[in-house]
Amino acid sequence: MSKIHTATHRGKAPVIEIIVEPVGHHDRFAARLDGRVLVASSRQPFLDAARVLLREGHDPRSVLVMRHRGSSTESLHACLGVAAGLTVEERDARPPRFARWKALHLTDGSSRTAEDDAPGTHLPAEAAE
Repeated sequence: MSKIHTATHRGKAPVIEIIVEPVGHHDRFAARLDGRVLVASSRQPFLDAARVLLREGHDPRSVLVMRHRGSSTESLHACLGVAAGLTVEERDARPPRFARWKALHLTDGSSRTAEDDAPGTHLPAEAAE
């Protein structure tokens, strides 16, 4: 049975139901749609799965629903496009909060080297050749 429903969820939008289950560490989960792995390991599988589904071309107006494996309880639900634009931010001693997600680019931040823990150097493509 497909977990993408044409039925509505509080409106007229299609519903996409993902199932999450713990993997590895106690705070990591895999997210699946119809048995297909969308996210192999994440601390925020609902939000990461939303980004995968959006990249695959699903309607951003769809309602994404998350259930834990073996449970009939709806744990989370949100508009797919909204969920895809969020992340969970944990800073200082404050509780976790939703924040705007931004894609990580290779030039963001600086990597550390194993020898001296100093910031790594990024060479322009011409210099690396």
